[in-house]
Parts: sequence; C-alpha cells; structure tokens
Amino acid sequence: MLEVSTIISYQRDRFVDTEELCLPFFDDVSGTIRGYRIFTACRTFSGRIFRLEDHLDRLYNSAKSIHMKPPMGREQLKIVLQELVDRNLQPSFNGELLIDVVFSGGLAGNSMQQSGTGAYLYMAV
Repeated sequence: MLEVSTIISYQRDRFVDTEELCLPFFDDVSGTIRGYRIFTACRTFSGRIFRLEDHLDRLYNSAKSIHMKPPMGREQLKIVLQELVDRNLQPSFNGELLIDVVFSGGLAGNSMQQSGTGAYLYMAV
C-alpha cells in the first residue's frame, strides 16, 4: 500500500499543508481581481532548486517593472525556499519537487497601485 505523506506549501507568512493553501479573495483584491501577480515555477533535483538565482532574478526584476514591493528580501526568500524544500524531502519524491512561487498584489485602494506593506508570498508544492 502506498503511503501518502503530507505535502507542505507556504501561505503569506507560514507553512501550511498544501491542501489548505488558498488565495484569499478580500485580503488580496489587487492580486485576485486585478491580476497583479507575478510567478515562477522552480524545479528541484536532489533536493536543490535548479537555477535558483535565475528564478529570483526573474521575480525581483518583474516586481520592479510593475512597481510591486516584494513580500521579503531576496536572501530571506532563499531561506524560506530552502526550508520549504527541506520540509518536503521525502524518499518517494527522490529530492524532486515543483514549486510555484507567487508574489500577489495584496491590499488595494481605488487605484491600480499596490497599498499596504507589500505583496503576499505564496509557494505551492
């Protein structure tokens, strides 16, 4: 019998079971309604994210180009990503994961500009 292990993702500022991951409608109006989001999909091999720096360059350059304040600094995101990988290392995955990293607009006023403290971070495994 195949044992199914819990897969962990990341929602805004905490790790959650992937089954519980959600994008809140009202707390993330600019992301949900206005499509103010950027993302990248990362692959791991042997427990390491392939071309991590390229993914981070793409995220942070895209955020800058649309005047989005990232949810955290680049180095902090690298730490959170590595913890996410570590939490999901399971023999059945052979160190291989697909991680969707999303910066989502967050709170919005009556304009197309972001308000509040910055984008929200979601990472789905």
